[in-house]
Amino acid sequence: MNPVPDLVPARMVSEFVYCKRSFYLEWVLGQFQENHEVAEGTALHRKVNAVKGSVPATSEEKPFKATSVQLSSPELGLVAKLDVLEGDGSFSIPIEFKRGAPQLGDDPVWLKDKVQVLIQALLLREAGHKCSTAYVWYDKVKRRVSVPITKEAIDWALAQVADLKKVAASHKIPKPLIDSPKCRRCSLVEMCIPDETNALDGKSAQPPRRMVATDPASRALYITTQGTYIGLSNGVVELREDRVTQEKVRLLDVSEINLYGRIEVSSTLIGACLERNIPILWFSSGGWFKGYASGAMSGNVDLRRRQVLASITGALDYAKTMIAGKIANCRTLLRRNAKIDVEPTLTELTRALARVKRCKDKQSLLGVEGIAAKAYFSAFDAMLKAEMGFTLEGRNKRPPTDPVNAMLSFLYAALAKEMTVSLLSVGFDPYQGLLHEPRFNRAALALDMMEEFRPLVVDSTVVKLVNTGVATPDKFQYRGDGCIMKPGMKKDLLRAYERRLDETIIHPVFKYRTEYRRALRLQCRLLAGVMMEDIAKYVAFTTR
Repeated sequence: MNPVPDLVPARMVSEFVYCKRSFYLEWVLGQFQENHEVAEGTALHRKVNAVKGSVPATSEEKPFKATSVQLSSPELGLVAKLDVLEGDGSFSIPIEFKRGAPQLGDDPVWLKDKVQVLIQALLLREAGHKCSTAYVWYDKVKRRVSVPITKEAIDWALAQVADLKKVAASHKIPKPLIDSPKCRRCSLVEMCIPDETNALDGKSAQPPRRMVATDPASRALYITTQGTYIGLSNGVVELREDRVTQEKVRLLDVSEINLYGRIEVSSTLIGACLERNIPILWFSSGGWFKGYASGAMSGNVDLRRRQVLASITGALDYAKTMIAGKIANCRTLLRRNAKIDVEPTLTELTRALARVKRCKDKQSLLGVEGIAAKAYFSAFDAMLKAEMGFTLEGRNKRPPTDPVNAMLSFLYAALAKEMTVSLLSVGFDPYQGLLHEPRFNRAALALDMMEEFRPLVVDSTVVKLVNTGVATPDKFQYRGDGCIMKPGMKKDLLRAYERRLDETIIHPVFKYRTEYRRALRLQCRLLAGVMMEDIAKYVAFTTR
């Protein structure tokens, strides 16, 4: 059983009445995300968040008015912050501010709002005040709606608190609402994935809706020019070279910051990014992913416990699904783009898919994956236009010895970074793998999760850059045994990679239009759902 905190916030009881699943995600698992409705509510509460006025010991004194009043009761196990508390000399009256409008019908106060003010009234009574009425201010219509404080209403509110504690202690995420209109307005919809979960469980006859809570305007920032200084001034990120500002971008428009090689970052910018949970990621100048800094880790401890247990006990089914997805996508990419006959390789990949199903342990699975990868990369040249002057004689790295391998290695590291950020946002430990063994400074789970997307995101990007003439031999140079990209080629490659992540596709399982970037995050959430016993089976992302 999960230990439930001594004091339950009234706001969480309100969330529980609205949706038990969103309550569990936010309060028990520590997941939260802001959407425009939450932002509007926050802006509204700025009017009453400032502590003003004083509260007398009882109601039977002179009239008073106070804002942002904190009340708690260890006996009841409840805590609340009252937006406004008014007294008329006889009774104390709590007033809760809400951004929306009352519901239609005989009882205009929404249940989630009613339970919140009922708990506030209960806490007032516990503190020695008389309270027979509470109000909810609905800002959209600019009026108060009263809530009578009756014994029946208080009993109902206390029953909700008792149910909340049972759910919080259950170690079981409540099932999502089915085809509910509430979901579109919920800020946690991308974490909850209600329609996707119901579709995989066969709970809904309706096709999944594409519901996105986040603002997609923010984008990743990449800095590859050596010696660049990046700082923050009045909410604006400034990139300087030789003390001259070369570029400015609002921090509001930045989703993550990627630093390649010798880049200096101001402590002010680092602090602001940590506060806003904007990850900063460091790479070598050649693209090797070195590490990251991010805000506080997700409170989803239960997920990380299950992740470690799955890693120790084998997690073979997850790994087999991921590798099967990778091999299937390699086969699809090769079949679509080959300029010459590659039927023998396609046949070999089909056989590898069959062998994956028969694997009994990780070692045999890694062996099959290695054989399939060797076959795939031996035919990679077939996807490249011969007149462009590029060839690939098998996969090599550390260092890559040819331009194609240099581009592949660079973008595989970028994809590992993408998966690391996505896994962190869900609550995983990206370094505790299911197939890849944990090693020093290797995000093993990110390497596991990116397998399905290697051919779809990275390989396809490299093939396109070669065949369209963006990548040319003169944009590469050789040093010792290795081949490296010139600065301009790195920028071209990252721009193409970002365009690929933003490309819209039809999701192969849920059939709605989405972007590769969201598909990456969704796969992480599906894996979390399976580990938390919320979803029955992990399904790979494969295209035809």
